[in-house]
Amino acid sequence: MKKSFIISIIITIIAVIVAIGFLMNVEGEIPIHWDMYGEVDGYGTPLTMFIFPGVSLFMVFLLYFIPKIDPKGENIKTSGLFLPVITVLLSILMLGLEIFIIMAVNGSSVFNVNMFMSIFLAVLFCVMGYYIPKIKPNYTVGIRTPWTLYSEDVWVKTHNISGKWFIAAGLSFLISVFFKEPYNIVIPFIFTMVVAIGVIIYSYILFAEEKKEKGV
Repeated sequence: MKKSFIISIIITIIAVIVAIGFLMNVEGEIPIHWDMYGEVDGYGTPLTMFIFPGVSLFMVFLLYFIPKIDPKGENIKTSGLFLPVITVLLSILMLGLEIFIIMAVNGSSVFNVNMFMSIFLAVLFCVMGYYIPKIKPNYTVGIRTPWTLYSEDVWVKTHNISGKWFIAAGLSFLISVFFKEPYNIVIPFIFTMVVAIGVIIYSYILFAEEKKEKGV
């Protein structure tokens, strides 16, 4: 976790440097928000760029100290690379959003915002899907429903199936890159919501079956 913390801090520092360089070379309003059609629908001042390294710094410290305050923090530390990788990815996202805005200000059309977010979310969900089955029971990260927290067996089974479903959600975002607006955003988000609801229902079904087997 220390290595990912250091890497994330370095990425955040780069984001600060990028924001400073941008502030020194740009005047007036800049685009900061896009609608589902990929059209700009919100503007802000160049100072808005400092929000990204600020959010990055907050997330990095939060995710770093979570295992230290969670009653089952040792389980988080021994759950593989889930938290370290997610920490680094979120820092990269904040830096990537800065770079995307700079490209938009300079009139670049290499990527549109929907494509950028779809690719990032595809990577994020696939990575989460790969590491989620390795997460041990805790109160902070993972699929934390009342039923997974109640039973370690329910936790393990839910996380094992969730890994496959999360990867499927990631692939839906990747495939959506080839869809037209707004379907390239709407369809994978609907699919992801179905996955999220499905995971919750599945954990309850496992819990109900376990109680039935125990005759409770």
